[in-house]
Amino acid sequence: MSIRVKTLEKAVAEAKRFLEAAEVVKRVAGRTEYVKGDPWYCGGQYCAAAKRASMDLSRALADVRRGN
Repeated sequence: MSIRVKTLEKAVAEAKRFLEAAEVVKRVAGRTEYVKGDPWYCGGQYCAAAKRASMDLSRALADVRRGN
């Protein structure tokens, strides 16, 4: 199955956007341990931006799998 160039470029761009957002979370957001051994990042807007980037990446990867 083939992949369109613009579809793959969009997926790569979304992956980079997600990685940048994740790095910001790791650098800026504080960590809280709700249960032993499993800390969470708490950073409101930073975590929300990473979650949005993750969803956009998921959509872009679905397009790659569909061959759109």
